[in-house]
Amino acid sequence: MNIKIKKHISILIICIIGYLTLDYLNIPTLLNLRIYNINNDFLSIFINSIIVIFLYIITYLTIDKKSIEKSKNIEDIYKQILINMYNDCIETINLCCDDYILKKIVEKVDGNTPMIENKLVNNLIKTPFESKQIILDFAKNGDISVNTLQNFLVIETDYRKYINMLILCYDRKDYIEPLKIDLLKKINTEVGVLKKQL
Repeated sequence: MNIKIKKHISILIICIIGYLTLDYLNIPTLLNLRIYNINNDFLSIFINSIIVIFLYIITYLTIDKKSIEKSKNIEDIYKQILINMYNDCIETINLCCDDYILKKIVEKVDGNTPMIENKLVNNLIKTPFESKQIILDFAKNGDISVNTLQNFLVIETDYRKYINMLILCYDRKDYIEPLKIDLLKKINTEVGVLKKQL
């Protein structure tokens, strides 16, 4: 709770205790003050109003704190999902760098059918992004910044392009390597940014 509010609540409690003490011990009469001029009904209404206002403020701050915690949890969840997807991309890229594995993948791709119809290629492309719909749902709710979503979509597109070119031009390392370096740089930069924010 805010220190300023705690201070105001403490002052209110001291005032109420002070008034009750004055009333209970009948101190004004001992000091020869005319207490019959004090409007107790007004004082009672005033104190009740102050108490209601403070209860409202305390309730509002508690609800606001819960809302902030919930927002922070959502943020941490989508960032962790993105980090996991990017790590899966890196693992797949590293796996495909092995010449033996790449050769086996290329052997299973039929050059006469479109790449999109090849199950193995689709698995390589889609597996790291299995949680994409969760990210898009977070984006629809406004939980993800536009910049984070844009970076995600760019990385997904570049990753798809890299896998397709890796299979089509598997024997052209001079063409594939720059794509890989650029993609890994983007992924590592984004993972670094997300980890700092966690």
